[in-house]
Amino acid sequence: MAMDKETAQYVLQLTDEIDGLWRYIGYDEKSKEARARARDIEGKVAVYKKEAEDLYRRQYEEASKYFNTVMAVGYAGYFATWTLMRSDIDSWHGSFIGMMGMISLATFICWELFAMHMRMKGLEEINFFFRNMVSVDDFEPLRQQQLAKEARRMMWARPIWALAFFVSAGTSAVGAIDLMLQLYNNL
Repeated sequence: MAMDKETAQYVLQLTDEIDGLWRYIGYDEKSKEARARARDIEGKVAVYKKEAEDLYRRQYEEASKYFNTVMAVGYAGYFATWTLMRSDIDSWHGSFIGMMGMISLATFICWELFAMHMRMKGLEEINFFFRNMVSVDDFEPLRQQQLAKEARRMMWARPIWALAFFVSAGTSAVGAIDLMLQLYNNL
């Protein structure tokens, strides 16, 4: 049976619309799959980011413990040697070596107190979440803001740390070198 021209044109348009609808349905399925893959990747990235942050934090804490232990042993050795050998060293050098050690120790202690203050500030911000019973929906954006603040604090504290380390290590090195020279002179 032959169709008239107008009906044939209508059927072609309808076929095109049906094909477009099938393409859209196929596209929608593909886009759903792509969104699911993207969510999966975002989840994996979030897990990786959390693991990296945890690893960084653990390494920082371990390095800090090791550094503080080495510094404590170093200061103990420095002051023990200075105390034992003070009678064999002239008054000016004995005072200079003691002063260098005290400047170094005071700088180190001031830095540690400052760093402790910064860590306590971060803990105070985290405590805010629990104290105010922040909802699960609001927690992540607030936590991201807190992490950004902590990162900013670490960025501007880094030059202060470099200065404190330079002063602390430098003055103790100068004192230790003078102590070694004085001990060498007494051989």
